[in-house]
Amino acid sequence: MIKFLISSLLFVALTGCFHDSDDDPVKDDFLQDFGGDTAKSDSPRDTQPLVQAGDLSAQISNNSDFALKIFQNMVSGSSQENKNIVFSPFSISQAMVMLSAGAANNTLEEINQGLMLNTDQAILHPSFNQLDLDFTSRAGTYTRSDNSQGELLLNISNALWGQTGYEFEGPFLDVLAINHGAGINLLNFTDDAELARTEINQWVATQTKDKIIDAMPPNSVNSDTRLVLTNTVYLKADWLSPFSVASTSDLEFNKLDASIVTVPFMSQRGVFAYKEEAGVIVVELPFVGDKLEMVLVMPDSVDFETYESTLTQAILNSLILSLQSTDVRLTMPKFNFKSEVSLKTELQSLGVIDAFNEGVADFSAMDGTTNLFVQSAIHKAFITVEESGVEAGAFTGISIGTTSAPPSIVINKPFLFMIRDKVNGSILFLGRVLDPSA
Repeated sequence: MIKFLISSLLFVALTGCFHDSDDDPVKDDFLQDFGGDTAKSDSPRDTQPLVQAGDLSAQISNNSDFALKIFQNMVSGSSQENKNIVFSPFSISQAMVMLSAGAANNTLEEINQGLMLNTDQAILHPSFNQLDLDFTSRAGTYTRSDNSQGELLLNISNALWGQTGYEFEGPFLDVLAINHGAGINLLNFTDDAELARTEINQWVATQTKDKIIDAMPPNSVNSDTRLVLTNTVYLKADWLSPFSVASTSDLEFNKLDASIVTVPFMSQRGVFAYKEEAGVIVVELPFVGDKLEMVLVMPDSVDFETYESTLTQAILNSLILSLQSTDVRLTMPKFNFKSEVSLKTELQSLGVIDAFNEGVADFSAMDGTTNLFVQSAIHKAFITVEESGVEAGAFTGISIGTTSAPPSIVINKPFLFMIRDKVNGSILFLGRVLDPSA
């Protein structure tokens, strides 16, 4: 069995210069799991949002375009040069959509354009609510191809952390509660920002099964912080067709600089959706339940850097639609790494400018003033691909039964990967592997 664990975090901290009110924003008799007071709308979350199919599919398409654009910004930036990358474009979009609920005027327009969001907030928030609900509905216990039981865990959590005594607008709280299932946990950044940071980090660690421990680094918040928006995604899934540990062996992986590293490669024979065309190899690996999948894209005889910098949603969709189920021998490396990105530069390159500028940002829909601006925005993600020997033995017989030699797919060069919803096409995670030993 392959255990696939991904956790991601996005936090956006807002600060400003203002005088706090002595009154709590709403009744503070709401308690969250972390044990603190909460500013929260009385409205329950809408678990059956009314979203037109056309509006939802349009937003999914826009989300995919945004995912590729910000990925290409990351790979062209010096901070991520020659590095493995994993991130959740959905996590980034989800947090920024929550931020947009408090934005107004040009600040809101830039967020909508930069992240390719529906400009009608009455459609935007229910759409992301539906996508969130769709993703989490994929979790469960399923029967795998060898008739053993496999698990898929997927948890998406939203939370906001606000200065106690600071007044937030009622409509803003309503949007958070109804569409994102989030309230504002009240902390005292003014008197003890370090304690507030610790509280948030403890919550993040719990949501990500301790895969992200020190989510917010020291000095990421201060006494002027008034609100922190957080989104976490945690995925742990078994392959629909597990690999056998007995078939894992050390092989060579060819890096971009022509050097070679020797790493463990997993191997199995089975039926996978696969295509090799125009020098690019594409293969789908479904998870249990067959509603989420990992897609590997390896430029084989074309330049990797050129390919990733020119990849579009249209190209991806065409590749996926052209895949055909084929009996193949699949060999791919194990890998384990994490990424951290400061999103300020990435978002500004997409036109989100005003939100980061003190005196210019307009988050008046959040607090009725124009005092707030984005202080920092960070995204972290972690990915592990590894076997469990106990389940692996049950899969050995699946690769036996035919005498003909199948095509052999060896993922031994830098490749791209994404985790996507097979039902609606939403991209949950996106990344690249340049060196599986890193």
